[in-house]
Amino acid sequence: MSSLEPTTPFPTACSPHVRSRFDVADDVREAGSRLKAVCLHLHLTNLTVVDRLEVQLNGQVLDCTNPMQPAAYNPGLTAWQNYEVPSEAVRLGENRILLRLVELNERLAEELPVELANLELAVEYAYPNGPWESPPGAVPRT
Repeated sequence: MSSLEPTTPFPTACSPHVRSRFDVADDVREAGSRLKAVCLHLHLTNLTVVDRLEVQLNGQVLDCTNPMQPAAYNPGLTAWQNYEVPSEAVRLGENRILLRLVELNERLAEELPVELANLELAVEYAYPNGPWESPPGAVPRT
């Protein structure tokens, strides 16, 4: 997990864009095969299926893994959207993020602006050198 030091107070309106920065304590590039996944989680309020958000981390555009779908179950006014992050996009130390509303639900934008409530960068590692295995001769507890 990274330590967050946002330059913008949360929540903040995304229209037309939001720039923020945060520090990462993990040297993701040096992790090599131990790195399992890096994911950026954005907590957004008032997001609708019409809104389309472009997310950049250090200038690299990220793909959303769980976009809102029309006619799907989209409860409430808040949503966590997850973005796959390539390891080469993450820097040790300061990282910059840009969120830009590419498409906006004009009917609701003035009354209910899309807001960034929080963000998290999750860095997941495999067990020291791959998946954990019982040592030879070990009998797991039951």
